Amino acid sequence: MAPPPLNPHTRYVAKGRTKCYWVPFIANILAPTRTEIDAGIDLSPQLMSAEGWQIESEAAPTPNLATEFTGSIPAGTSAEDSSITMYQDRNGQDVRQVLPRDTPGNMVWMHGGDIPGNPTMDVHPVRIGSLGKPVTLDAEASSIQVNCNITDEPAENLVIPA
Repeated sequence: MAPPPLNPHTRYVAKGRTKCYWVPFIANILAPTRTEIDAGIDLSPQLMSAEGWQIESEAAPTPNLATEFTGSIPAGTSAEDSSITMYQDRNGQDVRQVLPRDTPGNMVWMHGGDIPGNPTMDVHPVRIGSLGKPVTLDAEASSIQVNCNITDEPAENLVIPA
């Protein structure tokens, strides 16, 4: 007998739905409150792109004398430094005002939107590493790359509070 299929689900495109909030303080990243989230800033309208924001597994090899094959077992997790690229304001009234270098806080991602009850929120404790301002002669919007050092284990798949 074949195993049952994965439950049907609604597929979506992240653009226009996923939210990215900068939240300066969260007492317990495993259970952020709506009050803490509402004290943050919605970066989504000025966010051009994002890089990273994934937890990756590490592996430990497990060789043995019975076979030439070397298997592996999970040996921990890590998160590479990540970034968001934001639109730059001609007069400097942009992300630079909110996230200067060395600022600690939390990047909160709500995949699929800020929908209370959905288990789709990730919280990454970070410290702002740098604000890069690439210069281009091409016809494209000016941007600021906000590099974030992930300082502690992120919390994944949390229920979005009401």
